[in-house]
Amino acid sequence: MWHKTFAGFICGLITITLLPSSLIHFYSDLSAISAAFLMTVGLTGWACIMTYCYGASSAKAAWLRGLYCAAPAVLIYLIAFFT
Repeated sequence: MWHKTFAGFICGLITITLLPSSLIHFYSDLSAISAAFLMTVGLTGWACIMTYCYGASSAKAAWLRGLYCAAPAVLIYLIAFFT
């Protein structure tokens, strides 16, 4: 069970950190209230990612499910960072 929880925790943390950061890179005029709203939505998404990883049948499946969620966040962040 711990391997599924760890996979969901790490991949969810990557997603919750990088998606709001990349949106702030694209839209630099976001106010603090919008950033707080993005973090609130991100926490809900983090819980969804952890539940999705926890429902996997094995450790490998949990990591793959987590990476399916975290990989697009990393790509969006890299695009925002290099543009």
